[in-house]
Amino acid sequence: MRVLLALAGPACCLFLAASLAHTEDSSDRMAVVGGPKMGAVDLSTGQWAWKRNGWGEAWTGAPGPNAVAWLAPEQGGLECVELETGASKWRLEGSPLGLPAGPTRWIAREGRTLSAVSLQTGETVWKTTLDADIDDVRPPAIAADDDAVFVHVREGLVALEMKDGAVRWEREGRGFERLKLVHGGLYACAKYAGTPAYVRRIDRATGKEYWRCEIQTDLEPAAAFAWGAPTITLVSSAPWGDSGWTHALDAATGKVCWSSDRTTVGVWADAGGARAWIASPPDLRVVDTASGEGSAIDSLERDGAAFLLDGNRMLVADWERGSCGVGLRAYDAATCEKLWTAIVQGIEVPHSEYWHRVRLERIGPRLVLIGESAGGSYVNVIDPATGTVTLSNALK
Repeated sequence: MRVLLALAGPACCLFLAASLAHTEDSSDRMAVVGGPKMGAVDLSTGQWAWKRNGWGEAWTGAPGPNAVAWLAPEQGGLECVELETGASKWRLEGSPLGLPAGPTRWIAREGRTLSAVSLQTGETVWKTTLDADIDDVRPPAIAADDDAVFVHVREGLVALEMKDGAVRWEREGRGFERLKLVHGGLYACAKYAGTPAYVRRIDRATGKEYWRCEIQTDLEPAAAFAWGAPTITLVSSAPWGDSGWTHALDAATGKVCWSSDRTTVGVWADAGGARAWIASPPDLRVVDTASGEGSAIDSLERDGAAFLLDGNRMLVADWERGSCGVGLRAYDAATCEKLWTAIVQGIEVPHSEYWHRVRLERIGPRLVLIGESAGGSYVNVIDPATGTVTLSNALK
């Protein structure tokens, strides 16, 4: 090989470089983005590779040379496209709103009818018409995985089998508007005027209540439970000014293990469940999940947070849900020592446009921070070893 390169000279080197660039999988250099526009961003340039106008959600499947993405417009519908080009593989025209349920299904609603669509083919797998009105088919009014679909209906809760849409059980009553699956357990939380907030765990096989925990508070529970360790589940108030609460509940009994007078806006628990990183403004804390004992390792003022464990680094992104502020830091996952702070760029959002979310992803060799906001979306590519931002671009 050395002899051939020497003989061929620079032309051969250029050919080899072009060939290597060409063979890079699109899933290693494409970031899928939703928000005011849906599409894929080429991370080598920071520009749209392709896009669709209009609000919606977008996500991608397994990486590889034939990777695909799915687009779900806000007004309804679903489209599967080639990740590389955006070319349509199939489209559900005029279909109702829905959500992905595991890697293979899309759950949609039309009136009282729920249907499951194959994400691979676009074909309808089953349809089930319920006896009660369905208020919504988006989280937190629905929770689904590979096994079952749990959906809040008017004055009740219904569980359907994912394989065929058969009704597993039905339960009457209030308090199922906010549903969450945590480590396979089904939870519901509610708060009504003049009553305590309460959390309950429901047997996903039968619909019976395992336990109910009342929380004396005037603040609404968050629409979604925080992620927790297998034996501890965190539930928190929704972000609201300087007030808040967080309770750690024993997943088996519902007993309160420990409490905090702060809202939790993000949690990551290690694989064994013994330790958790908790974003509770104004601090980032690392605590023992069973006792809550621990300490603040850094300040954290913003009201949104996401975690990504990248080898021995814990990456923490924080952002303002109602404006354009965003930040990114890395810590040693074992010692909690701060390694770097990245100078990431967001997008300017007018004060009246209150919507902003951020996610962290490893896409091929790149660490990527993606922001989606009411004013537009943006992308930052960061060197995970140093925190240097190698690319930052607002997407028009």
